[in-house]
Amino acid sequence: MKNRGFTLIELLGVIIILATISLVAFPAILNFMSGSNDKIDKAKEKIIISAAKDYVTDHPNDNNTTIRTEILKSNGYITNKSIVEDKELDNSCVTISNNNYTFNSNCND
Repeated sequence: MKNRGFTLIELLGVIIILATISLVAFPAILNFMSGSNDKIDKAKEKIIISAAKDYVTDHPNDNNTTIRTEILKSNGYITNKSIVEDKELDNSCVTISNNNYTFNSNCND
């Protein structure tokens, strides 16, 4: 009668190989995910700055140098669902100086 199955040494070898692969792959996956979040943040920033430009075009006599994101949301300049639902962006704003638009993630009055 033949014994079927793996020996303890074979199982330990497989576990060591899997652990080595996961130690190499895990940091690479984390870096990839972090890079993706940075790209998403940059895309949101571009959308908000574009909305601020539209707001300034529609309100030329408004001498605001700072436009809050919640104003852009409430007036319909930002319709992107991921930005509208992001409550952390309610405290952000776009600062305008010499037709240069700068996004600020934390605006205090």
